[in-house]
Amino acid sequence: MRTKNTTSLNYIKIPILIAFAWFAIDVVFEPTLFDTVHFGWVSLFLVIVSVMLLAIDSMQIANKAIEWSTLTDEEKAKKIEEEAEEPHGWAAFLQSINGFKPMEQEKDLLLDHDYDGIEELDNTLPPWWLYGFYITIIVGVIYFVQFTFYGAYNQDEEYKTEVAEAEVAIEKWRASQSNLIDYETVELLSDANTLSKGKQIFETNCATCHMKNGGGNIGPNFTDKYWIHGGDIKTVYRIIADGVVEKGMLSWKGQFSPLQMQQVASYVLTEFKGKNVKGGKAPQGDIIVE
Repeated sequence: MRTKNTTSLNYIKIPILIAFAWFAIDVVFEPTLFDTVHFGWVSLFLVIVSVMLLAIDSMQIANKAIEWSTLTDEEKAKKIEEEAEEPHGWAAFLQSINGFKPMEQEKDLLLDHDYDGIEELDNTLPPWWLYGFYITIIVGVIYFVQFTFYGAYNQDEEYKTEVAEAEVAIEKWRASQSNLIDYETVELLSDANTLSKGKQIFETNCATCHMKNGGGNIGPNFTDKYWIHGGDIKTVYRIIADGVVEKGMLSWKGQFSPLQMQQVASYVLTEFKGKNVKGGKAPQGDIIVE
């Protein structure tokens, strides 16, 4: 029997389409879809659909075999000749995905009008375009359900995540540029990461002389308006780096990197300056007017 099976490809397109759409959505929208509907259940569904379609296809093949057995030798020869004229291989594949009609069938597709002698054919949409359109509908429905009812996307969370990632990137960049910081290029920083690092350095190394609240002990009070050497970022950075030996202030540039000295200087000027904590040390130096 030489009958060409044209049904298998058509039926198997359905589960393939569903599987492709499912896995494409998981790649595009991250694994949130599999958190909502378990992957195993979806796979089982696709397997069941495929088996059912293949069973239907097998029944159609059996029916064709029965039909073939009822044909006369002349009818069989004619059918074999018709099938031999149909395209095979790559040509058949192109015809399948594009929905091409044979040239001899064009007269059946002609519409009853023309423009300046140009006749119009009533061709159907190419299957590849049509199935692509179906995929967009499936993606759109799942997208709507996921984002509307299951909270797969949250702008606030995305913002916080991106800010955290940006701070990490900034810190890495600053660490790579730390050797470029000096008395002239140092800048006052106020981001949370810098102040957190500066606080840690201050409380570990500086609080003994200046108190954790900056009120001063052996060292001067950082919370009033009086500064002995100056209250700008360049001056504070220089004092930390070089120290004031005659007054017991050590030089920290041998223990801290330029970035770390910038962090602790920024912390002092951002967190303490002008707060006038209770019980702080008596003013020393001159009032610094901003």
